[in-house]
Amino acid sequence: MRPQSGKMFDSSDAVFDLTEFLKTLQTAQAGGGLRVATERQLAKATILNAKAANGAGTALDVSTYKDLMVVIIGASTPTLTVKCQGSGELTSNVSLDFSSAASSSNPWDYVQMYDMNDGSAVTGDTGIPFVGTADVRQFVINADALRSINFIVSGYSAGNCTVIAYPII
Repeated sequence: MRPQSGKMFDSSDAVFDLTEFLKTLQTAQAGGGLRVATERQLAKATILNAKAANGAGTALDVSTYKDLMVVIIGASTPTLTVKCQGSGELTSNVSLDFSSAASSSNPWDYVQMYDMNDGSAVTGDTGIPFVGTADVRQFVINADALRSINFIVSGYSAGNCTVIAYPII
């Protein structure tokens, strides 16, 4: 349809109501049929911040994400292992505790990641070992079936580790 004004586009020629369109998007999102990104959803999240001990970080709700890109930074001559944990439970579930053992009432497991350097899969139970050399690594995590993730440090004896997650909608 050619605009009557002779311009390529004239706002008076718009054939839909923006308010109605936004209501439709919100309805589709509420029903789970559509993922709509918000500023909060696209913000990076720090899960571990210079963690210098064994233990879990701050869990992240990933229920609206397709995938995550994570940056894992081992610093100060790190000697530790970092593993990704995932669950079908929301982070708001008070019984979900990534720092405690997985069980039927605390359902989580270690999650596989894909190395962005060479595309190889990193088994969740193995994790990423740092053996005295600082490094920055990048991985992709398929979050489609997950509702929350976390990272945990084990085997700590030196250095520290930071994990930053970037959502992919």
